[in-house]
Amino acid sequence: MTFLNPETVELGPEVVIGRNTVIESNVHLLGKTIIGEGCYIESGSRLQSVRLGKKVIIRSSRITESRLGDGCDAGPFAHVRGGSVLDKKVHVGTNSELKNARVAEGSKIGHFSYVGDAQLGRDVNVGAGCVFANYDGKKKHHSKIGDKVFLGSNSTLVAPITIGKGAVVGAGSVVTKNVAPGVTVVGVPAKVLVRKK
Repeated sequence: MTFLNPETVELGPEVVIGRNTVIESNVHLLGKTIIGEGCYIESGSRLQSVRLGKKVIIRSSRITESRLGDGCDAGPFAHVRGGSVLDKKVHVGTNSELKNARVAEGSKIGHFSYVGDAQLGRDVNVGAGCVFANYDGKKKHHSKIGDKVFLGSNSTLVAPITIGKGAVVGAGSVVTKNVAPGVTVVGVPAKVLVRKK
């Protein structure tokens, strides 16, 4: 492993780091953190009780009590917390936050998005600025997103909600009801798009 500026790195006694991993300056590795082989942790990152797979890239982000699979990347300035679990090759964009999220392989969470209390299938695209509105003022609710769903930029999903496989949510839409597989919904509130023949 390589520490580019070791005197600036905070390293807890229970931290394990795999071969060929690079740690930049001003990084904090705390708790029961396990970092796989070939990872790259950029300056300003803070990892606490985290498990990273192989070849994970963390760009100046905060990861707490979560797991990221092989080939994932997060940031810059992402926040992954609350027991989130990311499968292989998941992308978490700039300034995005995940809390208690389960994200399957190949999914992408765009920048400035919030994904809370949700389960995402494979190859889901979460557009920039998408928000999972999971709190109704009294309790948290769960969202379930099927494989290959496309959530447009600045869309809002009001939980509890289920969006079926291959569905599309138009940019800026507010989804308040379940969406069937393969359909496109748009608007505020979101309604099924009927294409004129």
